[in-house]
Amino acid sequence: MNKDLWQYVTSFDIETTSLTPNGNITLDYNGVTRNIGKGRIWSIGAYGRNKDKTIAKEFHYDPDSIIDKKAEWNALKNKEFYSTNKVVRDYFESDTKNFRSNDIYKHIDDDIFGDGGNKRGMILIQNSQFERRWMSSLPYSEMLSIHRNMIESQMYNGERVNQLYRPAEVSKHLQDAKNAKTLAASDKAYDRMIEAYKEIDKRISSLPAGQNKFYVADLMDFTAATLTKAAAQGKIPESYSKMGHNVDFLAKLMLGEEEIHGAMSDAKQQYAIFKKMNMIREELVSGSLSDETKDIFTRMREAEPYLREVMGMKVLKSNIQKYKETGKFDTRRRAGDTTITIGDNISGEEKNISVPKYVYTGSKEDSIKRIMEEVDKYGNTSAKRHLDDAWARSGGNIDDFIDIIKNIDSQSINNIENLADNAVESILLGGTVDSDTKKLIEESSKIDHKKEFIRKAENIYDTKIKNMPIIGELLPNNFKKGYGVLGLGAAALGLYASMDSFDDDLKVRAIREDQQRLRQRQYADPTIRQFQSLDYASMPAGVGKANWEERNKHYEYW
Repeated sequence: MNKDLWQYVTSFDIETTSLTPNGNITLDYNGVTRNIGKGRIWSIGAYGRNKDKTIAKEFHYDPDSIIDKKAEWNALKNKEFYSTNKVVRDYFESDTKNFRSNDIYKHIDDDIFGDGGNKRGMILIQNSQFERRWMSSLPYSEMLSIHRNMIESQMYNGERVNQLYRPAEVSKHLQDAKNAKTLAASDKAYDRMIEAYKEIDKRISSLPAGQNKFYVADLMDFTAATLTKAAAQGKIPESYSKMGHNVDFLAKLMLGEEEIHGAMSDAKQQYAIFKKMNMIREELVSGSLSDETKDIFTRMREAEPYLREVMGMKVLKSNIQKYKETGKFDTRRRAGDTTITIGDNISGEEKNISVPKYVYTGSKEDSIKRIMEEVDKYGNTSAKRHLDDAWARSGGNIDDFIDIIKNIDSQSINNIENLADNAVESILLGGTVDSDTKKLIEESSKIDHKKEFIRKAENIYDTKIKNMPIIGELLPNNFKKGYGVLGLGAAALGLYASMDSFDDDLKVRAIREDQQRLRQRQYADPTIRQFQSLDYASMPAGVGKANWEERNKHYEYW
């Protein structure tokens, strides 16, 4: 690895008691839900290099309020992530008194990004959106050194807004890579993204003493760039350009370790994976692969069908869980582009960049389409067969389809996921897969015999959409061929079929009014996402959401 690059790297990780800063910790007892308190950061950790100096820091925090750790633990220990995590359990069950949360500021400013750690350089994060959301939620977060000293700011109403954003040039090329139509084009866009990272790193490393600046690098960017290049060269299956990017998978594959889910241990693993990814990428560019890299690629090829099973099931389960908790799915649709002004905090220069924007539709049809598309990305998996079966049983009725999938046999899908997950782990750690599991996965890869039904459904859809242009305008227009759109192409059949003999005025007017309300919601609830996504999970609902956005200036880019 180029010794002039990545001289100042701080791999940073936080551990929390909820997914979002304003998420509640609740305890269910005998059908009664009791609110324990708000989610909080309970640990932060860092690992990295300041030239030749190693940085290794970790801090734990107790609640500031009357809530004690035991009450929190009673609410959290029934959730799999917490109950199976020894680091979490040791923290909550310990009587040791830790720092209060107001010490986070000192530890970040002094011990991690100050004299005790790195005053400049890369802040390496796995899934930067999560850390950004939490760091920005802290009171007076703008005073944190990592925010004050970012090399770039987003300009908003004439003000500079600093958060844990990637550099703008990186974000632009990342978006190009995601929008690319071919693997080769995506690979080239990722090359440009990596070069953008290198340029910003060189610039910060060469700054004079006292002029300290930070930039954010997401580990997933380096992972995606490296695995896409390996796939483009035919070294690993193409599916790895979209999967196999989480730390748990990579830690087992490259380090022979489990992801521990402690702040410093995760930060240390992130740093080690980052170094490995750069080493592998250099080998791919040079065309000379080490025996270690060849072995990594061999295990990835062997694990691929089982990993697809795991990923398909995770998509299915997470959507089912979200619907059970909220009564709706998370559906968004691209709605053109918008422009963001970025300010250079050293030169003072400003530049405009174009980024995609998204709107939430709130449509059941769009929701089902998205779920099907996400599951479809992983091929003919058990998760896809569950959706196939649910669709066939629903008879094309969207509400019936949702009822079926939300009440799906959870034990069945858990069993399949666990079998596949164990197979992946065994392969990554140098083991073998038993014959029963192999047979199960082979069954998932067989040809889908429902294709004929799907083709007929699409033909009906095409006929209806041609005969009813007004409906084609009003309903989602992104129907691609294949089962990924059956949820809308065929699911909409029920709607279209009902229009053969309908009161044109009344029914079309109702649809038009629904669509109008949908469009108006874009203004009442500014669900426009810039550079990937905005953080809406913890916002107030309705008109208050717009006000919240304006007050917090919480726009973000990839």
